[in-house]
Amino acid sequence: LALNFHHALIDGESLPVLLAEVCARYVGNPVPAEPGPLQFGDFARWQSEQLAAGAFDEDLAYWRSELSGTLPVLRFPSFVTRPPQQSHVGETLMLELDEPMTEQVRSLARSGSSTVFNVLLSAFGSVLLRYCRQEELVVGTPAGTVRHQVGAEQSLGPYINTLALRLRPEADWSFAQVLEHVTTKTRAAIEHAEVPFEEVVAALSLPRDFSRTPVFQTLFAFRRIEDDGWAIPGLSAAIEPMAQTTIQTDLCCWITEGDGRINIELEYSSALFEKRLVENFLQALGHYLAQATTDCSHPWMRIPLQNEAETAALQKAGPQLSGDLPGTSVADLIWSAA
Repeated sequence: LALNFHHALIDGESLPVLLAEVCARYVGNPVPAEPGPLQFGDFARWQSEQLAAGAFDEDLAYWRSELSGTLPVLRFPSFVTRPPQQSHVGETLMLELDEPMTEQVRSLARSGSSTVFNVLLSAFGSVLLRYCRQEELVVGTPAGTVRHQVGAEQSLGPYINTLALRLRPEADWSFAQVLEHVTTKTRAAIEHAEVPFEEVVAALSLPRDFSRTPVFQTLFAFRRIEDDGWAIPGLSAAIEPMAQTTIQTDLCCWITEGDGRINIELEYSSALFEKRLVENFLQALGHYLAQATTDCSHPWMRIPLQNEAETAALQKAGPQLSGDLPGTSVADLIWSAA
């Protein structure tokens, strides 16, 4: 049995609910004959009524302020000119964090009164800012908080909303301070998560640009896989990852936590970026995470993006690079040659 769904029908948090019921019926366990008290149609009507009544005006005011001024455009190094019409052709690369590395991430999240999501986003954002040589970055992230706020935990539907996190770490901050900054931004965004993202985009009145997505060009998503509720005695059931050949943004980072490990899937626009450069970025992210979670007191701009052997190779490839620049990477070589 294979199940395949369009994202317009259900979101990621609907999947465990659906699978649990399918498995219960398969083994003959009783399930409720009637649907739950709240269905997605009820939620859609409620949301429309709230919009019409101005219930989301305070949330919109927050997003207008947070996303005011000129929004930064993602400038990931590329050897090609961006086409006037956005291409949605993409490829996927993967990085698996082993159990010790996963535990380091969790430990830092606990000690920093934060979450695994925020630790990984802090590292992802830090490395991306350095690759792009930018001072700020807007990252989109899907959030399912509305589902819990309206009591739709056992309902199927696309309750997911998109939040835009504007990250602006100071150059002299430690990684611990970057984590605190990201945690604060995430919490504030969740507090104003009820207003639909399309309403936020409309309120910003951004100029049309068919070459890229509005507000943000990189997406960062987190999902936790728990299979306790859909295990079938005598049978094996699993969620099979599928390589993506399409992408909605320039970069999309999917984090999956489960079985004691963290997996990172990085989707990228193959029309814009060369595979070897994205591979280097993903490798740098792994090195950065290892260093940052070992000692988060180091300045985030000075944490190495590669190991000693790679640093030596880069210095040999680029004689102009100084040995006291631990953040030098392949991206730096590209920028220096541009």
